[in-house]
Amino acid sequence: MDGTRGGPRVAVALKSDDPNIMAKADPYLDWIRRGGGEPVIVVPDTRRPLAGVKGLLLIGGEDVAPERYGEVDRHCERINRERDAYEFTLIRSVLRRDLPTIAVCRGIQILAVALGSTLYQDIRREVTIESNAKRVVHRGARQTDTAHRIRIEKDSALADVIGRRTITVNSHHHQAIRDVPRSVRVAARSEDGLIEAIELPRQRFVLGVQWHPERWPHPSSARIMKGFLAACRDY
Repeated sequence: MDGTRGGPRVAVALKSDDPNIMAKADPYLDWIRRGGGEPVIVVPDTRRPLAGVKGLLLIGGEDVAPERYGEVDRHCERINRERDAYEFTLIRSVLRRDLPTIAVCRGIQILAVALGSTLYQDIRREVTIESNAKRVVHRGARQTDTAHRIRIEKDSALADVIGRRTITVNSHHHQAIRDVPRSVRVAARSEDGLIEAIELPRQRFVLGVQWHPERWPHPSSARIMKGFLAACRDY
């Protein structure tokens, strides 16, 4: 389960060590390895999952249980409460330690909820687009990837890492962050106004992205990992 020897060790949180689950995580592990890091898989029964690592990666998957943000289930598709509890524990630990963290798709959503945010349970049903905004398809028919542009805030760490204010990203999600507390900075939005990236200015490096850079062949994907691993090396 180790990657490139000598690079920063990065914990990759999986819901189990089932071979099928681990196989689905390969694009995330390869993303870390391409950047020069060493992925270390951790699961709910891993003892001291953050011991000896310099960063954490939270990946995609099920919807966050809505009771975590004070709502009932209206439009969730899949929920894994055990995984929610496990990742909440990891998030509390990394914030306390100021450990570099990157969170992808579900990862950004559970990170946001752990920080006090709420979610749109289904974009199509719950989001009203302003008349002058461009409509964006965030997940294609039959749950396929789509692509759309995002605008990155000029004063954000994400802008510094990527070096551009507008990029095209891939997209595969039916939920999204509704709002964030003051401690969270919105770093990017899609053209319909939905939150696409968040960061925590008071932490060393905590970045959540709604798209999937681990499988998106765009220069921004490598730059995000480079910025994350640089923070891991400095930890």
